[in-house]
Amino acid sequence: MLNVFRVKRLGVWACVGMVIGFVGCTHAPVTGVLFTSVKSAKAVTAQPAGTRMGESCASSILGLIATGDAGVDAARKAGGITAIHSVDVADTSILGIYASHCTIVHGK
Repeated sequence: MLNVFRVKRLGVWACVGMVIGFVGCTHAPVTGVLFTSVKSAKAVTAQPAGTRMGESCASSILGLIATGDAGVDAARKAGGITAIHSVDVADTSILGIYASHCTIVHGK
């Protein structure tokens, strides 16, 4: 009877560790264990605001395979921006199965 209790307790701690591991893998300012969809500001420059916007993203599956270029330069080029006004990021995660990190650049 005591061994069954130890096995169950070990299983609970294993699940807690997995949840902490999944949540710890995201860069979002706040995270949800089941779902995360967060946008936040990273930087604002002294350049005047423009009407152009560029976005670059990277994504991962199960934390095992990750692809993409979420860099500021890639987002700047995607929007045809020469003077950056601000940089935002958007993070999405679904059950730790799929996650994406996007950089959004605004400028002219």
